[in-house]
Amino acid sequence: MRKLYWMTTEVFQDPGVFQKYYRNMSPERRAKIDRVRMEQDKKLALAAGVLLELGLRENGLRENGLRENGLPGNGLWEHGLPEHDLPDEKHARIARGPYGKPYFPDFPGLHFNLSHSHETAMAVFADTEAGCDIEFRKKPNEKLAGRFFCPGEATWMREAKEEKEREERFYRLWTLKESFIKATGQGLRLPLDSFCFRITDIPAAEENPGAERISGAERISDTERISGAERISDTDKIPGMDIYRRNSLVSITQNFDHKEYVFEEYRIGRDGEYCAAVCLRREGPAEATRREGASSDDGDVKNIVTEKRSSRL
Repeated sequence: MRKLYWMTTEVFQDPGVFQKYYRNMSPERRAKIDRVRMEQDKKLALAAGVLLELGLRENGLRENGLRENGLPGNGLWEHGLPEHDLPDEKHARIARGPYGKPYFPDFPGLHFNLSHSHETAMAVFADTEAGCDIEFRKKPNEKLAGRFFCPGEATWMREAKEEKEREERFYRLWTLKESFIKATGQGLRLPLDSFCFRITDIPAAEENPGAERISGAERISDTERISGAERISDTDKIPGMDIYRRNSLVSITQNFDHKEYVFEEYRIGRDGEYCAAVCLRREGPAEATRREGASSDDGDVKNIVTEKRSSRL
């Protein structure tokens, strides 16, 4: 199981709407928002909090410390989500592991991850270790490729003939790397050039000739919209935001552990203004059995809620 959630900060342009949602956040989330200086960053931190609560609500939970009446009922919880208060045992406490990664100590089978950039936030909820990253595309410093990418990755990026394509390849690699280090829980303790990706794009005609495609990506459409937040369901459908799931095969070479990881790539916007990636750890039957019996402080079930390299959501 994995579900993705997306939200733009457009809904918070109205100060009254921002304050309505802010007042109903947990004390921890409000403190995060208060520590941020820039107004746009405050909106992103609030959007991340809304997506966190949305994912919890769809799992029959709520964040511990959320105001008694929950988030405002007009719009966000219109689609069958509970607005009534939940018993204490359904309140999800957030704790932090030795490297600062937040997780639900009382619900070790539920994993989550948050990310945001520019004007968009995303979240992933899954029944296995998960990481996600979203980046707003701007001209990258290509020297970073030589510093943080493996030689093969840097070569693949520089082989692109057009500057726009090189830029896109840079952010595809960057979001994949961020999603992986977040899924493992190691963060930047795991050097970005200590593992390597190989990306193979699949021509649209080989995948589904009838689907709407843009540069090897399939348009995701036709499902619910929740007060500015958009969810990818189990059938991978999304409205409104021009979100495309790339038709790509992503393989990773890494020596951090012996687990298997799978990756999903997304481009957001008609012109691909954002790149995003999701990393999921694939479990075998034995691992799933161990996870179901894990104690609440089992390190394998701790999840990350970091933003980018420098700050936490």
